[in-house]
Amino acid sequence: MSEKSITFLSNRGAGLNADMNLLEKNLVNMMDQNNFSSRFFLKNERRKNPMARQGIELARKEFCRELANVVCADASLAKGMRFQEGVRILLASPYDYQFKNEMNLRKRGKRGTGWKTFRRFTHVVPGSPFTARLMREGYYLENTELLEGICLPFVWEMNVPERQKAVGEEIGFYFPAVGEKKVLALLLNREKESRRNFLKNFDLKSFLDYLGEEWFVFTNVEELMENSYTLGAKYKNSFGYVKRIMSEQDILYVADAMVTNNGRYASCFASRHKPLYCLKYRGSYFEKYIKTTHPAMYLRNFRELMQADFSVEGVPEGQREFDQLFSYPELKCPYDAIGALLRREEPL
Repeated sequence: MSEKSITFLSNRGAGLNADMNLLEKNLVNMMDQNNFSSRFFLKNERRKNPMARQGIELARKEFCRELANVVCADASLAKGMRFQEGVRILLASPYDYQFKNEMNLRKRGKRGTGWKTFRRFTHVVPGSPFTARLMREGYYLENTELLEGICLPFVWEMNVPERQKAVGEEIGFYFPAVGEKKVLALLLNREKESRRNFLKNFDLKSFLDYLGEEWFVFTNVEELMENSYTLGAKYKNSFGYVKRIMSEQDILYVADAMVTNNGRYASCFASRHKPLYCLKYRGSYFEKYIKTTHPAMYLRNFRELMQADFSVEGVPEGQREFDQLFSYPELKCPYDAIGALLRREEPL
């Protein structure tokens, strides 16, 4: 494999996530003069069907013979892979496993657990003090360098004013009623088989009245969208269902407050230093982490949305500490440092 080739690899289900996608797009522009090319393998080997799983594994082995430069967002460097001289970079996007392992690490009350999940990477971009600490204390990284102090690509992009303006214009195209309103992002993940009674005793109309006409609520919750059909025109100018129209995570570029149970969304939004709440919804490790460590940010049900303060002055108790854990005081662009590694230069 040519050392000028960069392989974007995901065989554990992360796919081409926002961090990998943004990095690849920016590297194309930066590395063109050096004739770098991009390759992709984005098939999930975690299939229930053993035949499908075996087929993907064989395809991955053929595709990944003697890799040089690799970028992943999960533990996709499998045992037995052979590597040429190059760099193997983990963009440590804060998926739910990080909150699970953080809680396990603190529960055990000891350091140096030595998980070997990421030992095949040459570099890890933790993206936050939280993930950097977890990597140092929980993982075996003897020959791996932590690139601390730089953002993950999505966090960097969502804080660039020009990108915020561009995304805001795109949102305005699909949802003209947003106008100059404040934006609340209500973005939740739920298992398909979960019970559907989580909206019991919750009235969407009352919640929109609680917020007031100066707010616009974006959500990816299908049941809320179904409930919105009974709203009058006045309320439909304050509510939007974003799924299948545009990328739901793009709402983070313009949100003035957020409610989520998605640890990656919450961790990225910490860099905005705006009101953030975690809503109990599926029992994720992120939900358990927030309930244990930042209880003032934790909402037990939908009804408690109408007790939350979404004003800038109403940042929940403990959120400032959360923001400091999940974002660096100064946001530094990741592209130059990663590009320098790929060109075999000293990182900036």
